Amino acid sequence: MKKIILFFVSILCFISNQPISLTDKEFVIFYFCDMNGRYEFDLDGRKGLATIAELKRQESKRFYDHRGQVFLISGGNFSGTGENMRAHFNLLNKAGFDAAFIGEEELSYLELNPALRNLKLPLIAHRENDFKANTEKLIKSEGIQFRISNTLSPVEDTSIDIQLLFHNGGSYDYMKSLDVQKPVYYFVNDSEISSFSFKKNIYTVKCPVPDKLGKINLFFRNKTLIRQKQEFVSLNTKDLNQSWIEPDREIVNELK
Repeated sequence: MKKIILFFVSILCFISNQPISLTDKEFVIFYFCDMNGRYEFDLDGRKGLATIAELKRQESKRFYDHRGQVFLISGGNFSGTGENMRAHFNLLNKAGFDAAFIGEEELSYLELNPALRNLKLPLIAHRENDFKANTEKLIKSEGIQFRISNTLSPVEDTSIDIQLLFHNGGSYDYMKSLDVQKPVYYFVNDSEISSFSFKKNIYTVKCPVPDKLGKINLFFRNKTLIRQKQEFVSLNTKDLNQSWIEPDREIVNELK
């Protein structure tokens, strides 16, 4: 009898010491700060949106039973210039983007082409506009509310659990003086900056170089961020001495 009791006590101790709860939520954020050129690809399908779309698909397969979600975010300047814009906008949906910032030229083009609204693009504009593109994106997933924008909310909204801030120009020094109760991830396009926290709940996230994709893993417990990891993922290039990701062929064919 003593052995049975000891056995159950040891099981309870083992369970209580587990670092991961069955109710924890994990979110993966794939990102880059400037989309320019990322949709281009080599003839064999390396690099570009096809590879990025496949990375998101593979990562999404890890999640089951409402344990989390994968987001794909572009910091801006997606579509290029001139008449090429129309053909490229639809790729945002095909590649599975959750949010994509657009610049002034792109926004002006969309305002002149309101018929593109039926594409239901995941766009974020830097100003109010006739195209009715949002100036921020709110995504609620597994009880966690994300706000994606290029400005901080002036008054902290208690319904927002985490802010992803792609600041368009200017200095990031003002972030040091902020006092926020919930996490803010500040994406900075500066080679001298590494990812770190200025203070509680404020993090800088370094933008990736052209042949890499940024990746953040966020772990929540009871709507509180308990752990995070940041890294860069290498995209397929001819000089990459390792096996490469088979790109999404539909995207490759669409780009031809």
